[in-house]
Amino acid sequence: MKKTSKIKIAETYADALLSIAKKDNLLDKVQSDIELLSNVSSLKMLALPEIDAKKQDELLNFIKTNLNLDTVSINFLRLLIENKVIGEFQNITKTFKDKVLEAQGVIKVLVQSVQPLTEEQAQKLKKGLEKKLKKEIILENRLNESLFGGLSLNIGSLEIDDSISNKLKTIENIMKGC
Repeated sequence: MKKTSKIKIAETYADALLSIAKKDNLLDKVQSDIELLSNVSSLKMLALPEIDAKKQDELLNFIKTNLNLDTVSINFLRLLIENKVIGEFQNITKTFKDKVLEAQGVIKVLVQSVQPLTEEQAQKLKKGLEKKLKKEIILENRLNESLFGGLSLNIGSLEIDDSISNKLKTIENIMKGC
């Protein structure tokens, strides 16, 4: 499966789950269920081809009973199994969580840097982004030594790369063009 198709699958199923959860006024419960399910290691077994439909159903009923899951959440799992995309569960739930935040007016921003941001740097960046985007921001800082310095920001599908490595690549491309 290509990366782009995995993204499309995650988007499609996350949108569907969000839509149903909102329509049925179960967003909080479904969010809670998804959080619980993210930590269930036996979900990976559902993707195994040697697990027949009967065993899958038994496992789903066991999970539903023991985790006290809502019918919407279990039916969602059944749909993923039926459509043979249960292996993408982690990608789908990550996308779902991001879409819930977005629906609540919150944007998650991935900040890549060579060194961890200080609390002061993080607050200054967060306030600047909130002012510019007029949304609440959650920053996630990941270390990436290949940047050499500077920052790379991922805001949804938008990437702002102000890293030294990107600037060096730009200079290299300009020099190749001469």
